Amino acid sequence: MLKKLILATALVFLGSSSASAIPVAVVSGGTDILLDTIQLSNLGLDVSSVNPDIAGTVIPGSQTALINPATTTFGYDTDDLLNTITGVIGHTISVGFNADSLFLGDFTIEFFAGRAVGGNSGFFVVDNVSGLGPIFDIPTAGLALGGDAALFSISGDLVVSAELAALLGNAGVAGTDIGNFATVAEVRPTQAPEPATAALLAGALGLAWLRRRQS
Repeated sequence: MLKKLILATALVFLGSSSASAIPVAVVSGGTDILLDTIQLSNLGLDVSSVNPDIAGTVIPGSQTALINPATTTFGYDTDDLLNTITGVIGHTISVGFNADSLFLGDFTIEFFAGRAVGGNSGFFVVDNVSGLGPIFDIPTAGLALGGDAALFSISGDLVVSAELAALLGNAGVAGTDIGNFATVAEVRPTQAPEPATAALLAGALGLAWLRRRQS
């Protein structure tokens, strides 16, 4: 049912209008991550541990990284998502590699229009455990994005960033697909909506509650 929820959220976003514009911020949720362990091993990164190890619900066989409200500042305007994105979506998770000699984690999903080159969407993933910076880019191909006054969702592939490729000593592996992800997050208005949009907001929240009941 969560797959249907992501699709429905995207459709609500695409059908939004300036009359219902509401500034919102992510407050909770999670991101399912499914890594291609064979491809990572080919790059010299063998997954040895995941903490906490929470089974994903959107992607079969995945692990869920819970959104951390303390490190999450992500927000947008409901009538113009891409042009109004600010902040990051923080997570709580640690992934060990090579017999736990290297840990990556507490990932943030971020957006920077300047990274939207070479087939990348501008969304990317940053490691905040070892401080490696951007480690994965999120390509435009296969990207699903949706956001309204109740839910935000994004899903797609994860590819090796130029920064990680440089750290691995092989610039040629930049763009290598190493897995996929799906984020579903609850959002809340950052300010009281105008009277003309209050009823629309109530309807969006009610619809989200009904979807959850049905799932």
